[in-house]
Amino acid sequence: PVTVGALAFITSSGIQYGQISAAIVLSITPTLALALYAQRYLVEGLSLGAVKG
Repeated sequence: PVTVGALAFITSSGIQYGQISAAIVLSITPTLALALYAQRYLVEGLSLGAVKG
């Protein structure tokens, strides 16, 4: 997980915020892309399930 890997960016000389931010962005990108892609299908499926008749 990102939280475990983020510990590697905390050193005795300081916290490397840029590298931590880059790791977080890279880790959430696939999940965000999948959610945006699947949003259309999720809304369509929920709408079909809610319509009577």
